[in-house]
Amino acid sequence: MTDTSTPKRTITVKTILAWVVAIFTLFLSLIFLLMSAPTGALITFIASVFILPPTYNFLSKKMNIHLSRALRVVVFVCLFFLGFIVTVFTSNVPDEQDSNRTENKAKIETKQTEEIVDDTNDKEEKEVQPESIAEKTYAIGEEVVVKDVTWKLLSAQDLGETLLARDSKYASIASSKTTTGKYVKVEYEVTHNSSSTKSISDPNLLDDAGRQYTSPSDVYEWIPEGKELIFSNLNSGITYTFVTIYEVPKDAKNLAFEATDLELFGSKTEEIQLGF
Repeated sequence: MTDTSTPKRTITVKTILAWVVAIFTLFLSLIFLLMSAPTGALITFIASVFILPPTYNFLSKKMNIHLSRALRVVVFVCLFFLGFIVTVFTSNVPDEQDSNRTENKAKIETKQTEEIVDDTNDKEEKEVQPESIAEKTYAIGEEVVVKDVTWKLLSAQDLGETLLARDSKYASIASSKTTTGKYVKVEYEVTHNSSSTKSISDPNLLDDAGRQYTSPSDVYEWIPEGKELIFSNLNSGITYTFVTIYEVPKDAKNLAFEATDLELFGSKTEEIQLGF
């Protein structure tokens, strides 16, 4: 009588060990894949397939290749460590990329900071620049040089709205003179050092509203003898002293004496503050 029962398969310790190692290697390949190391994961996956008994038997039959157990172990160990090494090196690439990104970000932030600082410095320079290039103003008693002409304001006096008769050069026959504004008396010195004679007429008086004032012709008698300025010629190197009386509105403020270069078409001027 023929025995038709299915032959029993013997499970050895080596078979169990092969399954354990294969499953561990397969699990490790999944970990390598999660670590963004697909190449290392693929190599360890091949190693697990190579050591797993069913898959090895299937591939052996299909490819008609038979390897000894010792050779299979050597191939598995080589694939396992190769996958591990590849994973170690390839998993560092993201770290290097992150490091590069961080470094590039730091460079960009540094550059932006430098640009902000430069912009801030430019703004500060622009804010300071108007003060540095603003025309200098002078006060009474200071010498003011305009090209080759030197001016010096000796005094400035607010005379009010009336020029008194007793202060006139012709006090015995004079009458007081009144204005709706006020009279301002200015005494000054002027010297030039050019090679030719220069002519001078009454300088202008300015206020903070940009208005200009000159001396009226009917105040001549209140100017001290020898200090009248009608239209005079100035010799080089000689200092001349003049007095000019101006008629200005009552609301005129921050009055300034305009010192010029005494040129006919001259444009160089300086301002001397009267103090009121």
